[in-house]
Amino acid sequence: MNTLSPTPFSLRPSFGQFLTLDEAAAMLNVSKRTIMREIARGKYPRPAKVGRTTRTTLQDVETYAASVRR
Repeated sequence: MNTLSPTPFSLRPSFGQFLTLDEAAAMLNVSKRTIMREIARGKYPRPAKVGRTTRTTLQDVETYAASVRR
């Protein structure tokens, strides 16, 4: 039986925290490829390179989600 438990508060993203595109996609319930297409179209803010990874912020995810809901 697979039950989902709430994410512990210490593991939840906080405002200004960097997220991977996979994490952002999971929060938006879309694929990583969808986010990449939206970035290319200029609909999603350009992510930042942090080391070898590409990261976005929680604020960017929330702003994009709000714009899609309109």
